[in-house]
Amino acid sequence: MFCKKTYDHTADIWSAGVVLYSMAYGHLPFSSDNTRILVAKIVEEEPNYPQTISSSLIDLMTRMICKIPSKRITIEEIKLHPWFNSFKTIQPGDSFRVYQGNDFVPDPVCINILKDIVPDLDSCFESMKSHIFDEKAAPYRIVRRYEITKALIELNDVEIPHSFLASPLRMNSMTNPKSKKINAR
Repeated sequence: MFCKKTYDHTADIWSAGVVLYSMAYGHLPFSSDNTRILVAKIVEEEPNYPQTISSSLIDLMTRMICKIPSKRITIEEIKLHPWFNSFKTIQPGDSFRVYQGNDFVPDPVCINILKDIVPDLDSCFESMKSHIFDEKAAPYRIVRRYEITKALIELNDVEIPHSFLASPLRMNSMTNPKSKKINAR
């Protein structure tokens, strides 16, 4: 677009590549405080791809952020790319939804975990139904996040640091107001 060429879908692929780059590296592929310099970098320079991520992801981003629109990867090619296909997909029937429409639907697994440790489960569910983020809803939200994270890890065979998955069952201070200590594994 900076080169005064017509806009088409390839510009969207380039933009998605920039977003993917930003997610992978934590910063934009082109930057400058000066707009003219920034535009010049976008038009003339190639992004730097540090080897801190998979070569497959670097290949995909390189093909998405290609300067020549006619050589840029297509949506169909992205769907076939090895990096894109390295993740398992969520199957129909798998659900991580907490709400159906505006109605809160408690997860049976979370209910089973919380029933013996949350003194007032009804208040917890009322806060959830009312979309209130308070200490009553916190136990459900924490356990739900834990269960979703576990499911996604199993789905994609991803290794997550043990400390990230500390069991919510060990968080006595959250579930027992008289306890002041959080037990770690």
